[in-house]
Amino acid sequence: MNINNWTLCFDQFNAQSGMTRHILRRCAADRLSCKGFEEIGSSDINHELFAMWRQSNQCWQTAVINEVEVFSNAT
Repeated sequence: MNINNWTLCFDQFNAQSGMTRHILRRCAADRLSCKGFEEIGSSDINHELFAMWRQSNQCWQTAVINEVEVFSNAT
């Protein structure tokens, strides 16, 4: 993992609204739970957020859209 990418990821994350950050953290926790994690800590969530950001071409708006699509497909 490149420390510069980690810093960029969380600089951009912290620039999001409080509600968006809350939703993304909840989505990360839900993803980990679906993967079978029983105990989920903040470090686990941060690493999952980083993965979500990378999977979304380093764009939090895309990450939100992707998570909404996953949610809508699950209901």
